[in-house]
Amino acid sequence: MSAPIRFGLQLPQETADPGLLREVALEAERRGFHSVWLYDHLYHYPARDNALVLEAFATMASVAAW
Repeated sequence: MSAPIRFGLQLPQETADPGLLREVALEAERRGFHSVWLYDHLYHYPARDNALVLEAFATMASVAAW
């Protein structure tokens, strides 16, 4: 028998609200997601007009510290 499928959730890095990121991560955990993810792009991602992208390591540390 194969291993169960696990699902992760990408956190939105286009917000400067650490409380919102924490709530999204906690809700993902409540709903049974196995992990949360961040992308490691610092500028204009995922859209060209997006000027605010939080850095991945500091963002994850902020979410985990609450």
